[in-house]
Amino acid sequence: MTVRDWMTPQVETCTPNADLSCASMIMWRRDCGIVPVIDPETSTLVGVVTDRDICMAVATRHRTPDELTVRDVMSTALYTCKPEDEITTALGVMRRRQVRRLPVVGEDRHLVGVISLADVIRHTAKPGARNQPAITAQELIDTLREIERPRAAAKAVEVGPSVMAEAVPS
Repeated sequence: MTVRDWMTPQVETCTPNADLSCASMIMWRRDCGIVPVIDPETSTLVGVVTDRDICMAVATRHRTPDELTVRDVMSTALYTCKPEDEITTALGVMRRRQVRRLPVVGEDRHLVGVISLADVIRHTAKPGARNQPAITAQELIDTLREIERPRAAAKAVEVGPSVMAEAVPS
């Protein structure tokens, strides 16, 4: 099975200049935790914003979601896959990069969907489904274990009136 078979197509997106309230409302409407960020001029993927990004930005910057833009908090280090990739390839990227969701891009970084760990679990749980890939429960557990592995120790750093964590090399 390929990513195309299991991905969520027709994903709602936002632009870098959208405020965090807009991104939050997309997540609420679509019941998701990630919004791909698209350059309005080129229609290409330039970043992603997650529910955690929004929560941490609002909490640490002491500003409301409508005062911050997606550009302020989006991740531009993009880990993606292609629609023709095997599901096991996408799981490998999730494990290595410690992410639960991957934008699926076609030619020239144009977004065609998103594949999440939840999508994979939902599809592998279908009883009696034919042509299932060889994804075992252990492979899913191993993927989740790697995603949840602590990335680095953190130490507190004062930033104005708040305290933030700073990664400490291991």
